[in-house]
Amino acid sequence: MELIDPTQLIIFPYNESAHWMLTVIDSYEGQCYFFDSIGHDPRQNLKELINSVLVNPNMLSIVDIM
Repeated sequence: MELIDPTQLIIFPYNESAHWMLTVIDSYEGQCYFFDSIGHDPRQNLKELINSVLVNPNMLSIVDIM
């Protein structure tokens, strides 16, 4: 495992009930972008996860699954 580089973007696809949404986290700028073609707001549990990552980006690690 390696730590997330704070200058890289974290791209997080999210599926809920057969509907895909996309979250892009820019930990360097402390910004999060949420994309949903239907226009829904993100659910509370996703907001909490994103806030945790923005506060402490090193809580995530990259795991090589190959």
